[in-house]
Amino acid sequence: MKRLVPLVCSLLLSCTKPTTAPTTPVDAGEPVTSRGTEAAIPDAGSATPDAGTSATARTDAGTQGAPTARCSASDLSPEPKPTQPPVPEAVDSMRRRIMAAAVACDYEGLAALTREKGMAFKASFGDVTDVAGYWHELETSRGQPVLAQMVKLLNLPYARLGDLYVWPSVHRENATDADWKAVEAVYPPEQLAQMRQAGTGYLGLRLGILSNGHWQFALAGD
Repeated sequence: MKRLVPLVCSLLLSCTKPTTAPTTPVDAGEPVTSRGTEAAIPDAGSATPDAGTSATARTDAGTQGAPTARCSASDLSPEPKPTQPPVPEAVDSMRRRIMAAAVACDYEGLAALTREKGMAFKASFGDVTDVAGYWHELETSRGQPVLAQMVKLLNLPYARLGDLYVWPSVHRENATDADWKAVEAVYPPEQLAQMRQAGTGYLGLRLGILSNGHWQFALAGD
């Protein structure tokens, strides 16, 4: 019996002795990850919506869709009245497109029309290089309904000055009472009366289109 005790103890120690499992070296260049717990990596091709952008894209010139903002011309019709006598096709095409862009409150579209022929355009007697920004400022900051004025004036009688077609017809020498009366649809009679009394002639907005369809100016003042 005394001989069995040491043998039993020896067997117990051999059963409970910890064993060290062999380890395989990990390549330092490979990241160690836990399977099943990796966070999903977004696909680079999927975009996350920017909190600062609108779900509705702004419409540029030539694109379809509803305008993103209102302006003074929003409630006017873009359909022009026939001119008497008829103007050249290129002139009428530009006139129609100016009206359509103005009613759509499309400042960039209007600016694109001024550059279409690659010729000079004048929007002010000052130094204006960004006509879209200039008209937008007149509308939103200065309270001048320049887009509505464009649409209304292009529906009035015009005057032909050589190769240039000018709206309204009152912007010419020896303008008649009928010429002045027509522009009352755009400007208050009192304001027009002051122009006549001062002898300055018509100083409101006027638009000029050359016979080749180039939009040459949209000017007010002197």
